[in-house]
Amino acid sequence: MNSPQKLPAIRALFVLLYLFAALPQDKADAASIKPLSMAPPNVGQAFQQVMADFNLYQQFLQVQETPGGQVLLNARNPDEASIFLSRGFCDDLADAICASFTWYDRERGRLMLIPCDGLPTIGPAQKNDVLYYMEGQDLLTFQYRFENCYQPGDAYLYSVRTRLQDGWWKVEALELLKLNQ
Repeated sequence: MNSPQKLPAIRALFVLLYLFAALPQDKADAASIKPLSMAPPNVGQAFQQVMADFNLYQQFLQVQETPGGQVLLNARNPDEASIFLSRGFCDDLADAICASFTWYDRERGRLMLIPCDGLPTIGPAQKNDVLYYMEGQDLLTFQYRFENCYQPGDAYLYSVRTRLQDGWWKVEALELLKLNQ
């Protein structure tokens, strides 16, 4: 899902994600927020890794259709799901994604996808409109403005906070804020 066309189903997840790993109370001032197109190479590389993290999330959602529901192909149980997702997401967020979008079918011994809208993602199509700000050597936030999500003319700011862990930028927190127009 590259745009949040049906965001109401995921509002509760964002509240949950915010509780797990809230963005700092001190938002970056306007002078420190810069366009990704003007970023130094290390920030560009971080964005490439974040796009890979969202691609990992899309891979996680791959399913096999069965009469009993959609069976995830890349994780048989919540522990495997957490390990799979933790390659691109911090542990708390990986667990929250698994808990929000899957359920474990004990009879089958398989992890099932809960039919619902997923997380909005940012990727190559949004790259030219992404902003960023550094919060330290190992903390970086990307922002993208989604428009016309619930109704014509509305706008939401999607913040993707990332942390450098073992040489890879992992998604640590997600925040979706309605903008006043």
